[in-house]
Amino acid sequence: MEKFLKSPDATWKEKNSRMRELGTTKKLLNKYPDKKFWFRMPPPFPMESLLWFLTKDGLNYLIKEHLKYKLDLPPKPSYNLSSAKIGEVKKVAKKQNLWSFLKDDKKEG
Repeated sequence: MEKFLKSPDATWKEKNSRMRELGTTKKLLNKYPDKKFWFRMPPPFPMESLLWFLTKDGLNYLIKEHLKYKLDLPPKPSYNLSSAKIGEVKKVAKKQNLWSFLKDDKKEG
């Protein structure tokens, strides 16, 4: 949990701070017991205390990060595109201008 704290050494030196942070850590680990989640989760900002995670914003952050952690996306499909041509070669008539198109239409009808 030290990676989340701004100054973890100062927290460990003071008994009250240490006990508060350890109690908060226990609460958070009870809520999210997967330790890999805590190691992979990026800190939102350098914080003074882990109590921020128990606030509304902190809980929302934890929920969002836990959903990201649990997200299992399938790998992107890979397509083998070779340089070989696929299908038949089709000849397309040369483009006509409007006047030629209208003349051809009169011949047919």
